[in-house]
Amino acid sequence: MDADRAFARVTRERGAEGWASFFAADGVMIVPGREVRGPDEIREVMEQSFGDTTFTISWEPRRAEISAVGDLGYTVGRYETRRSDADDEPITQRGTYVTIWRSNSEGTWQVVLDVGAPDPAN
Repeated sequence: MDADRAFARVTRERGAEGWASFFAADGVMIVPGREVRGPDEIREVMEQSFGDTTFTISWEPRRAEISAVGDLGYTVGRYETRRSDADDEPITQRGTYVTIWRSNSEGTWQVVLDVGAPDPAN
C-alpha cells in the first residue's frame, strides 16, 4: 500500500517521468489495444497524457496482497483522471485498477503490470 501511495505521489510531482520511474525494466502497462513494455516506452505513452496541461490523475489503493515468499504482490484501487476537451469542458473518468508489484534485489517494490478498467459511461 505504501509503494502504491508513493507511486501516486511521485506521479503527481513529476508527471510521466514519475509514473515511468516505478516500472521494472520488464514492466508492462496495458492500454486500449496493446501492451506497452519497459519504462522508456511507458514514459513515451504517458507523456501524451501529461502533455495536456489540463490532465491530472489520482488514485488510492483499497487493498493489497503479498505472496507467501514476499516478493510479489498486487494492489487494487480506484482512480480518477481529469482533463478539459477542446471547448474547455471538463471530462472526468473514474475506474478500478490492478497493479502487480515485484520486490527487486534491494527490496524496492516495482510495477511489473498495471491495468485500469474505466467505469461504464452513464
